[in-house]
Amino acid sequence: MVTEIIDPISPETTYIGGLNCEAHGTSITTKCVYDSSTNSIIWDGTLGPDAGHTTEEDALNEVIITFKVKTINTAVDEISNKAKAFWDQNNNGKIDPEDPDVKHKTPAIAAATVKKPQLPQTGFAPNKETILPPMSADYRYPYLGNLWLEIPRLGLSVPIVGVPKRNGQWDVTWLWDQAGWLEGTAFPTWGGNTVLTGHVYLPNGKPGPFVNIHNLHWGDIIVIHAWGERFVYFVENSALIAPDDLQVLKHKDGDWVTLLTCRGYDPSRDTYRWRYAVQAKRIYWTNELQRPLH
Repeated sequence: MVTEIIDPISPETTYIGGLNCEAHGTSITTKCVYDSSTNSIIWDGTLGPDAGHTTEEDALNEVIITFKVKTINTAVDEISNKAKAFWDQNNNGKIDPEDPDVKHKTPAIAAATVKKPQLPQTGFAPNKETILPPMSADYRYPYLGNLWLEIPRLGLSVPIVGVPKRNGQWDVTWLWDQAGWLEGTAFPTWGGNTVLTGHVYLPNGKPGPFVNIHNLHWGDIIVIHAWGERFVYFVENSALIAPDDLQVLKHKDGDWVTLLTCRGYDPSRDTYRWRYAVQAKRIYWTNELQRPLH
């Protein structure tokens, strides 16, 4: 079926390129352009039939259109993208205004919502119980073996589990009193930047394991215990950062660990305004049976 898709660019963003139209199965692309005069993506072509298929996963003849935009308004956390599709229902090969029967130019609306990537929210309302939804059967925090985190200055010892990344986000809802390794960052004790997150307040309203990491200073010690060895890290810096400041996740040369939690609960929005990050670099490792140097 001859089809045209018109996708206006959101006024909250600016088009920056990277347009790609990928036709699958019997679908064919004849036009795939960005029209600067209307600030829209335009796709023309033939869309193959998918009788009885109602989901994207089932479609055999789909067309996938991707492009890049840059956010104009940094205060916006969520952007909706809506496109209109027109098709030649009577198969006369026309979808333009000259088509004598306007019913053959039938619009359909497809919508997609894109959320700005953010650091995980690792906290609940202080001194208030929060009822958690059940954890989905396909979302489990992987067991990483006998890995645990120790922060001597805070008297803290907690196990480390994995937190899967799904659709660009990490869900730490059910982490409780464990430290979560954010999958996609360096595996604990390997080279790079290992990001460990923990709750500032738990679902029962009581303080979480990372409630006091803002008290760590330059020179304090962080220890990861793994496979009968003790990996010792020296705190280099700490900072209060915005929830969308992803710089803290970036790769580092050497072996680093970044502790990450929430800070500044806002009761009017039931959310945390900030994140707090502590970064430390490994200075040595030793066998668990040997006397520690700290």
